[in-house]
Amino acid sequence: MNGMIRFLRNQRKTDIILLAVALGCLIATAVQYPLSTTFPIGGDGAAIIQRVQHTLTDPLLTIRNISHTWYPVSYALFSSNALIPHVYWPTAFSSWMALGQILTGLAIGRLVYRLAGIQASALAMGLWALTPITMTSFFEDGTMAQLWSLPWLILFFERMHQRSLKGMFLFCLLALFSHPITAAILIGTLIITALILWIHRHTELKKQEQMLKIVYLICAFACVIIASAALLFKKSIITLQFTHEASKYAQDMFHGFFLPWLLAGIFGWATIIKNHASRYVFFTSMGSFIFLSILLAMNNSLGIGFWTNRLNSYLILCIVIFAAIGMDKILKNLNNQFITAAISICLIAGLAMSTFVDNKNIYTRYESSSTYARIHPDELAAIAWMNTNLPNYADVYSTIKTRNYEWIPVLTSLRWKPLEDWEIPSVQNNHAIIYPIFVYFTRAEGVPEDVWGRPDIFRLEYHNDGAMIFHIIPL
Repeated sequence: MNGMIRFLRNQRKTDIILLAVALGCLIATAVQYPLSTTFPIGGDGAAIIQRVQHTLTDPLLTIRNISHTWYPVSYALFSSNALIPHVYWPTAFSSWMALGQILTGLAIGRLVYRLAGIQASALAMGLWALTPITMTSFFEDGTMAQLWSLPWLILFFERMHQRSLKGMFLFCLLALFSHPITAAILIGTLIITALILWIHRHTELKKQEQMLKIVYLICAFACVIIASAALLFKKSIITLQFTHEASKYAQDMFHGFFLPWLLAGIFGWATIIKNHASRYVFFTSMGSFIFLSILLAMNNSLGIGFWTNRLNSYLILCIVIFAAIGMDKILKNLNNQFITAAISICLIAGLAMSTFVDNKNIYTRYESSSTYARIHPDELAAIAWMNTNLPNYADVYSTIKTRNYEWIPVLTSLRWKPLEDWEIPSVQNNHAIIYPIFVYFTRAEGVPEDVWGRPDIFRLEYHNDGAMIFHIIPL
């Protein structure tokens, strides 16, 4: 705290005001999500919560759940929400997403401060404040693990710039075990970097010999991880299913409101080349990261179309970082501290306000009961009924027509298992199942005729406009 106070005392008042405005915008557009919605958006929230919600009541189960995922660091950090008294996990999830957005913005600000100073740092945080929903899909998809991997990735580069070998290794480990996509990009970046440095060895690199060694060591460690993952998960990797998709953010990035920042980012990268070329390892790593980010974000243009909306976020990181540096360089050419600060403040605040208004309309749509953008209030009412009226030994079954069913074990103490329609007879004939329940969320699917036509077997226990719950009478 004392160090932070000393740091602020050494800054100009205009820079402090700019930093405060940028931080305010960053927090405002992030916390707007939990404050504007009553329930998490996206399909991953329930699956994530289910793995960690018993952290205090059954820690061994939680450890086993976390260890069997691709996201152990992200899940372990999220499990700390169990320490909150009487935690309501859906609210905790939304707030945790907002915190991840803020932490990523702070990490970006720290890296850019190292590269170009406090004004560029504030601009970077202000630009990142524009990205929720508008340019990234984390909030709408509920991809908490990927969002929480970004701070470690950015801080890895920040530690590399500062030539902190321990810091590099620490944040590399955190990034590698937070999310596989971030891990793959970091590994790819370091492999490309290592190859370039190996080919272009020169006397300047001797001054950074320790840095080279840590890069090679991390590459070797990463190769071991890749080999282990290939052996353990080869079947799931080979059979990974995906639907060809085009990036819904490309229009804004290359033709819309983000285009000026893309152009400023190009200028910012040119500035980095000029000012940081002596830090050859860092410069080469950032160049490799930019190359991979562009390649992956635009893979649909190569005829692949693999997760372009998720991969887009790494390119957005690059644009935000270097656009802030480029814009800072342009503003400093005005040679007027007050005008520069005024333009920066008006720019950040105005764009953040526009983003806030646009996102408000989107959150309103998700909250509307007339749409089916997330779990519907009628479905939540049905789950609440099950939690109150069904015995603890009841087994709840459903189809997999919607991921909203995944909230059943999160919001109740009941066991839930997804089934296909043709598997229902296996439940009827299994006398070991004492109290079988089948639920249909009728906004996502209709009730089959076989169920409607057999009231002696499928006894209707509860219904509303969005759900029907049947007690299956064993044969």
